[in-house]
Amino acid sequence: MIKIKNLEDMETFAGILTKYLSAGDVILLNGDLGAGKTTLSQFIGKALGVKRNINSPTFNIIKSYQGSHLKLHHMDCYRLENTEEDLGFDEYFEDQAIVLIEWSQFISEYLPVTS
Repeated sequence: MIKIKNLEDMETFAGILTKYLSAGDVILLNGDLGAGKTTLSQFIGKALGVKRNINSPTFNIIKSYQGSHLKLHHMDCYRLENTEEDLGFDEYFEDQAIVLIEWSQFISEYLPVTS
């Protein structure tokens, strides 16, 4: 079990996690409002070498960033609850990038199948 007690712990965790990530990985971030999903996404982006400010893509749904070696697609699917809208998710999942998805339960039918 990993316990994250503060922002420093979260940043350390993100740094460790990114060492194991590779192109095509999809990370599902689910939790209540204020659980730290966007904050963790920001730290993952920072550890990947993203220079731009990463903020919640709630109104855009998807934002893409270039890290030092990998692209990062950050999705916030909160607004997609009770909709059947497909925003071309396959294109993002098939891209050679890391994909972070907040509120992934709202697009479960579009998520890539894992083996």
